[in-house]
Amino acid sequence: MKFGYKAEVLEGFEPWAKISNELRDTDVVVVVTSHISHDNMWRVKKEITEIPVVYSEFDGANRILEQVIAAENSWKEVRTAR
Repeated sequence: MKFGYKAEVLEGFEPWAKISNELRDTDVVVVVTSHISHDNMWRVKKEITEIPVVYSEFDGANRILEQVIAAENSWKEVRTAR
């Protein structure tokens, strides 16, 4: 099974202004919790509210893909219920 995902990796310790600029036109944000500063993770939680955000302890692509699919399905259910 193939998916139409394009992944871009951002350094989680960069300044927030750079990260938030890179997140424009993004469909899903994946935060690998061991690869982001504490401040930036809280900024994501506070400011990224219009698209799904997946917080993963894992950095393996297959594991993250499972989490992304689950988050997208959950997001669709929430948006449909509104």
